[in-house]
Amino acid sequence: MLIPNEKISEIAQANDIIDVISGYIQVKKRGKSYLALCPFHQDKNPSLHISQQKQVYHCFSCKAGGNVFSFIENYEHVTFIDAVKKLADRAGIPLVYDSNSPDISSEKSRLYEINKTAAIYFRNNIRGLKSNEKKFVTGYLNSRGLDKKTLEKFGIGYSYKSWDGLLHHFKEEGVFTSEEVEKSGLIIKKEDSKDSYYDRFRGRLMFPIFNEYDKIVGFGGRKLYEDDMGGKYINSPESKVYSKSRILYGLNFAKEKIRFYDYVILVEGYMDLIALYKNEIENVVASSGTALTEEQTRLLSRYTKNVYLLFDSDTAGVKAAKRGIELLLESGFDISIISLPFGEDPDSFIKNNGKKEFDKRIQQKMSFIKFIAEYYRKENKLESVEEKTIFIKEMIGYISKIPDRIKRSLFI
Repeated sequence: MLIPNEKISEIAQANDIIDVISGYIQVKKRGKSYLALCPFHQDKNPSLHISQQKQVYHCFSCKAGGNVFSFIENYEHVTFIDAVKKLADRAGIPLVYDSNSPDISSEKSRLYEINKTAAIYFRNNIRGLKSNEKKFVTGYLNSRGLDKKTLEKFGIGYSYKSWDGLLHHFKEEGVFTSEEVEKSGLIIKKEDSKDSYYDRFRGRLMFPIFNEYDKIVGFGGRKLYEDDMGGKYINSPESKVYSKSRILYGLNFAKEKIRFYDYVILVEGYMDLIALYKNEIENVVASSGTALTEEQTRLLSRYTKNVYLLFDSDTAGVKAAKRGIELLLESGFDISIISLPFGEDPDSFIKNNGKKEFDKRIQQKMSFIKFIAEYYRKENKLESVEEKTIFIKEMIGYISKIPDRIKRSLFI
């Protein structure tokens, strides 16, 4: 895909670097320059210098630097072409190009194509299942309510219970080398060999992980077989296109609905999200079973400042919700909690009670203070003066995280 230099210059001129970077991180003016905490390393003192006059940035600690395009490339983990497209869209500048011609001009774009190729392979595997494997996998899909429409929508596939099924597929196609495929995390090099590899995902239900621009950046593999010694879920390792802390599963599907409703439902896992989506609740994203990160809150803030937390109702889910509350408050979000009965998750609740009952739960959403107070009561931790003191101190800690002084005062 080629974009004329004149068009790239037009896009650069229409996107002031201060305005663009300020959309991702906090920027403060210092003399003729602007300073910020560098997002490309663990920065405690502002070391990222941004020049509005020169339209460039430079970090004096990690040496990251460049122009408005390279900032988007490195922050978003996207290709140069994707950065140009994003900034063109931001400025309302139309781009005409052949979208049917894949861009494999850079390492990142090749990784995207490798992931796309793997996703097609995994999808075709479900269609080509035979005998006992077909019976077993189809039985699991039916038990989870994953019909053909849902599989197609989310690109869900299957990795054969084989050590080299995907590896053999890439060798047959002959487009990418094994070394390139290894960089995507889809195959692993054998420790005792220089040029032998094996598949990372074997005998698992495969969930493609998309970035917000519909590019596949990695995969999550759900365990299906009892003799699989791996974890319940295995995710792709970090790569040049995949950083787990910067991805929210399902955002590519949900972003327009989030803008429309001006709130997002944040759940934990893939199946939680899919269960809601199947019931026409589409303004939902998943943290994919990890603690919410600062990068993910910044990503959400581009679409809404209202978050409804919906985590599992067990102890682990409550702890995850409390960690999320703290980070979201720090980032200036308005938070509500959707509470489910103990032992239920969104998938099981809707299956057992139906969408109408779930809609009632949304309407009965509660503040984070009430949610934590209810948890303390259920655990019988509001009986003594000492326990009440601990609760109040925790609440003050949360409230102190709210950056808006007026809003903060309303909680006191």
